[in-house]
Amino acid sequence: MKKLIAATMALIMMFMLCACKEEAVDDAAVPVSNDGADAASAVPENTAGMNTGGAYGSNASAKVLSSAAYAYAGTSASTLYAAVEYENNGDCPIVISSAKFTASCGGISETHEFTPELSEYIVLLPGERSYLAQWIPESSIEPGAEVTLNAELSAKAHDQRGARIKVDHLFVADNYPSLSTLSGRLTCQTGKRCSTNMIYVGFYDAEDRFIGAWYFSKNALFDGGEQKNFVIDMNGFPIKKLSEKAAGIKGIGFGFDF
Repeated sequence: MKKLIAATMALIMMFMLCACKEEAVDDAAVPVSNDGADAASAVPENTAGMNTGGAYGSNASAKVLSSAAYAYAGTSASTLYAAVEYENNGDCPIVISSAKFTASCGGISETHEFTPELSEYIVLLPGERSYLAQWIPESSIEPGAEVTLNAELSAKAHDQRGARIKVDHLFVADNYPSLSTLSGRLTCQTGKRCSTNMIYVGFYDAEDRFIGAWYFSKNALFDGGEQKNFVIDMNGFPIKKLSEKAAGIKGIGFGFDF
């Protein structure tokens, strides 16, 4: 009788083990499918020339594609505004470690060197484009003068970090006599959470010529895939009636945590 009971218990244990193994295999298969779907949806739209294979080189390089500069009357003196559109034309993720802007007008030349704000978090992938903009007060260039800008950027290789933020539905309105407002939608694409972000926007005329850039931060917590709308006043932007002059608008966003 004892042998019969032991044999029965052994059979029960074998069935329980088989059932547990089958259940574990099914559970393990679920996240594999989800990861594949998330990875496909995480690829940024701005991928022209981008290395999406995941294997990067060591050539850190940034190329200035276009520039724009204006001198205008600031609060107490002439203010120089300078902006560039640039591209990561190397083969690895980069950050801009330093920038050198030289503005010229007639016989006047001014040079301004700086490290872009929060540059260590603005990681640009190969083939991606972004923008820089600087306001330089107390300029010796007269307001309204025609300004030529020469820009030099220093790039260094950097590991990937943070989340990519898609910027779309961009719209400019001249709601006030002295400034324009910019509105749009931000979408956290990569499935990563972020509590801080930097958004860069470039403006183009009817001939697709770069005319200026704007950047800002929307201090809001983003979950992966979450969308948020924004409206921001562009105080200090030198182009008046921007809605009439900006035929095209492009943007890119970077999300991160300190």
